[in-house]
Amino acid sequence: GEKDLSYLDSVENNCYTLLRLTRNLECLGVLERPVSTATVDLAALVEALCTSAETVSREQNIPFDMDLPPYPVLVRGDKDLLSEAILNILRNSIQFTRDGNRVSLRLYVAAGRAVLTIEDRGLGIREENLPHIFDAYFSADPYGDDDAPGMGLGLAIVKGATRSFGGTVALESRYGEGTSVPRPVPRDKGIPGAVLGSEPADYLLDRYSTVYVQLCGYCRYPNAL
Repeated sequence: GEKDLSYLDSVENNCYTLLRLTRNLECLGVLERPVSTATVDLAALVEALCTSAETVSREQNIPFDMDLPPYPVLVRGDKDLLSEAILNILRNSIQFTRDGNRVSLRLYVAAGRAVLTIEDRGLGIREENLPHIFDAYFSADPYGDDDAPGMGLGLAIVKGATRSFGGTVALESRYGEGTSVPRPVPRDKGIPGAVLGSEPADYLLDRYSTVYVQLCGYCRYPNAL
């Protein structure tokens, strides 16, 4: 009956939540040792991740705006870690939302570096928490509901992953107005025939893809699309 379906939905969501926590812990473990890298088309990766994220989180009614160059932007990094980092930022934008929220992603090239900026009009971050926001296991709910905070791993992964590729990460936020996360990463000339591409189908057709796992609790799962 309807009660049984609700119970199964709850079980499914809890399973994805456990998988997300496990994957985030695994990412932190990977970042404690040298990370293997490959040439990644960052423009294609961002487009695929955001198209997928917007598709599965459509019920949240948060528009995603993308301003991406019409040519490949090659960087040297680990595609999986890049994906986890980007989706952790998107999850925060969805989780700490408010009326009128929208997520804007802009990728451009400046001084030999690829700069990805992810900005939202969500709730923002309290000023006293800004110095600690990238610390592992630091968590503070801007809604003030600290009885059940997260594990505080998402932004630690963002910082660690970006630095592992020779990039930098910063965060600008005003409480009640939103957050902006610029991430400059060195460009890579690439190796012909060895560039890792990305398509939305790579994430939408895999029920255990990082999109479903990282956005669990705020997205529809494959059997509901």
